[in-house]
Amino acid sequence: MKNRVDLPGLAILVALVLGSALEGVLGALVSVPTAVLVAVLLDEYFVHKDARDRSLHLRPGSSLGPPELKEVAVSPVHSFR
Repeated sequence: MKNRVDLPGLAILVALVLGSALEGVLGALVSVPTAVLVAVLLDEYFVHKDARDRSLHLRPGSSLGPPELKEVAVSPVHSFR
């Protein structure tokens, strides 16, 4: 089971038991894809957010605030008379 959905067997069994207890056969059918979806969302939010935060702290001069605006020298507009 772990090879197909990348979840431990115990998590799949718990999802099946909860799904079937709540909605019967239909709940059991929907429970495994729902458990995978929740696991992916948690992984994306917690694991990747943590990695992004660490990479920001490693770069010199990085901050978590908005980027600063740089002053740009603007040449005067030539008027054609």
